Amino acid sequence: MKRFETLDAEVLGASVDSTWSHKAYAEKMGIKYSLLADFNPRGAMADKYGVYLADKGITGRAVIIVNKHGKVAWVKNYDIPVVPDVTEVASALQQVKTVSA
Repeated sequence: MKRFETLDAEVLGASVDSTWSHKAYAEKMGIKYSLLADFNPRGAMADKYGVYLADKGITGRAVIIVNKHGKVAWVKNYDIPVVPDVTEVASALQQVKTVSA
């Protein structure tokens, strides 16, 4: 998290799970950043970003960087069991920060 803070980034998580589910998950995993519930209507936000899997009722795993102007600047989709590479995401953030400056 400190690395992302140095890149002037705010980390948010989102899924189609409820706020109560997010609360329990955050407590169990020690997550300190905000988790957004895309719960009702289910997957509405994820669908706008192209990561809602309607046939399964879940979202795919993705990292989406939105620049300070509210525009999607970088997207990377990952297979469900794959954990995003923090170094890759930090590099993408640095590039977005440089372009947006």
